[in-house]
Amino acid sequence: MHKYQKIYEYYLQKSQKVINYFQSPDVLKVDVYNELMDAPFKGGIVKNISKGNFFLLDNNKNYINRVLKKFPELKITNGDIRNILFSSNNFDVILDLSTIDHVPDSDTHTVISEYYRVLRTDGILLLIAWFSEKQKIEWLNDAFPLQLSYLKKLLSGKFKILEEETFYTEKDAFMHSIIARKLPWMHLQTRKLDARFLVVAGYLANKVKDKYIMDLNCSNARLLEYIPHTFASYYGNDIFIDVFPDYKNTFFEKITDEEVIDKYKYNKLDILLVFGHGAGHILENKWESKTLDQSIRKIVEKFRPSIIVLEASYEYEHSFFMLWDLVNCFQNNCNYKIAHSIEIDSLEPINFSKRIIYILED
Repeated sequence: MHKYQKIYEYYLQKSQKVINYFQSPDVLKVDVYNELMDAPFKGGIVKNISKGNFFLLDNNKNYINRVLKKFPELKITNGDIRNILFSSNNFDVILDLSTIDHVPDSDTHTVISEYYRVLRTDGILLLIAWFSEKQKIEWLNDAFPLQLSYLKKLLSGKFKILEEETFYTEKDAFMHSIIARKLPWMHLQTRKLDARFLVVAGYLANKVKDKYIMDLNCSNARLLEYIPHTFASYYGNDIFIDVFPDYKNTFFEKITDEEVIDKYKYNKLDILLVFGHGAGHILENKWESKTLDQSIRKIVEKFRPSIIVLEASYEYEHSFFMLWDLVNCFQNNCNYKIAHSIEIDSLEPINFSKRIIYILED
């Protein structure tokens, strides 16, 4: 049997398995190649599955036109998995049959965030891809093999892996399948302090598109590792960081929080983020400890963001009460509502691992 026939039959077997988790699922398949090539059988994957309401996505207009000539009844959208043109919470199943390994590594986190966004809670992701320790393998043509450990790190904040296996190996690469269930954002867990970023990323996953975001005293802006990069702008500041992340539509400055309100170059702000509020008291940092609250109040007064995220340690009493004063101020004087208050124990054996997050909405 030709190797690709074997692989395509495996695609079909796994696709049927995950679709059988549901009675009548809405399914997104993020390519049309199998339908174009009639692989493994005539009609590809979609025409050989016993149930499901299928939608297909592909960025190749030529492929789409050729498939529609054969199967005009199929619902196919021309688009990119890095910016999926469907609304949030729209599908029960996503089938990625060696599509994610055709985008550069730098975009993989955005793809996973988009899959998380468009899946319904408890939805299922089937992901089959080429993996290797090498960044480029000539015989894989236009594929970018993934590193399995990196992909699992990206999934860990948003999905629970239910099943995985390596089913094909060739030379210095292997094909691996993962079946993963979408986690509700309030239940995201990790053993490290990244828990706070994961929880906030889960909340923001469907809310950052085309938004203007400010991450005040952002350190190295770890949240960017977990949210989709579909925002209009992500701005941050920190006086102690020399090298900031370098992503599209991000802008960072090594300035104090007092300077931010004058340096910020946009006339709108949708989301304000403050992680580690009150840490300046612990670190005896005069800028954070003396001016952060005042700066936050000025920013909210000037821009009236629709979402404010405030996070701090609740083991350090002074930090917690500073945070609570701000929350009360925004509730009583600005008519913000507490949409969520979340306590996190990161389980990390370090000081200040117990955290509190307040998410305020206008």
